[in-house]
Amino acid sequence: MVGLAEHVGLLGEMVPWPFPSVAYVMESLPLRVAPVEVLGEAVLGAPGVSSFSYGLIPLGTGADPGITFAVLEAPDIRIWVDEGNDETLANDREVVDGIETPLGASRWWFTVQVEYAPGDGGRSPYHVGLLADRDPFSGELELFYSGFCHRRGLLDLGESVVAIAINSLDSTGRYDDLSQLVVAVDADEDGELDLVPGSHEVFGPGEPIQIGTDLYQLESVSSDGRRIVVHEAGHSTPRPILAVGEVAPDFELPTLAGPRVSLSAFRGKPVVLLLSYSPPFSDRSTCSDGTSAAWTRLTQFLDLARSFAETAVFIIVLTDDAPEPELDFGSVPGNVFIGRGADVGNTYRRAVGVFVIDSQGAIAAMDRTWMSFSCGLPQGGTEILGPNEVLAALTNLLRLEE
Repeated sequence: MVGLAEHVGLLGEMVPWPFPSVAYVMESLPLRVAPVEVLGEAVLGAPGVSSFSYGLIPLGTGADPGITFAVLEAPDIRIWVDEGNDETLANDREVVDGIETPLGASRWWFTVQVEYAPGDGGRSPYHVGLLADRDPFSGELELFYSGFCHRRGLLDLGESVVAIAINSLDSTGRYDDLSQLVVAVDADEDGELDLVPGSHEVFGPGEPIQIGTDLYQLESVSSDGRRIVVHEAGHSTPRPILAVGEVAPDFELPTLAGPRVSLSAFRGKPVVLLLSYSPPFSDRSTCSDGTSAAWTRLTQFLDLARSFAETAVFIIVLTDDAPEPELDFGSVPGNVFIGRGADVGNTYRRAVGVFVIDSQGAIAAMDRTWMSFSCGLPQGGTEILGPNEVLAALTNLLRLEE
């Protein structure tokens, strides 16, 4: 890029990217009676068995078409994956017990060696999740996969070096498609990468990377993800940090009733900020009892608002742009303000969420996403603030502020 300073990052460590922070798409894996690749030896641990199904996980950019796996369905699902990518399953471990999902499917995780073209880096490890489920109508076994792997290393900015990680959403084992790339950088230079959803250190595909007030645009990434190039792209105010104890970002939006409101206008009272999509709110009859779950949730918050009519403010922001001609919320308490604000969702880096904000404008409680790794396997989830949790947070705030 002529006239723009370029900076290079070198990434070597391949680490599982925590599930909650990106939307992984499970890709279908067709099962066959014979492997696509020519395998050197029989499957270890099941000599003489001929009733295997085979599949191929398409990964990388090399001549090798991908990673072969074998499945034996009875009496329990047994699976072998060519983790070493050496075209034999005779030296690979047999896996029986998958982790059962809430919907009854089974999930396994493997680390495989992906082949890249000679100019793309040779071979590199890659983390893959496999999911087995049965078709509810035919009863046939179906296999799906997704990659959940990122490269981590350092980005040299000349005067400083910061930690950086990249992750591709397309589960191909390659990182050169910038439209699929999620980037995390140590934006506050505290030595840690915060990978949770909505973090000020995670940037989606196409977003400029921001470190302090400096903006950088992603220019290129090698297929194997080991080398990244960015160029300087200007300056901007620092991204707000969304965490308990931090000041909630201010905003202004028009309400459905007409007047505009701003968060800062309500300093002196606690505020409950509810971010949500709007279409479910206008549909009260999606369940057998005539009430949708989303509408029930909204009603609960409106009832809660009535309990704090004199002491707290509730702001409901519809973060989508659904072309609804009319939204009937019924009787809305005077301390509740409802409006559309996709830009508010952008500011808070989420379309759905709950924040309890104290009278000084600081976040006192919010939805919490957690993640960890146990024996190399990713675990995580999101704890959503419900009406009971909001009630407890507001009660505590009002008690402390008396």
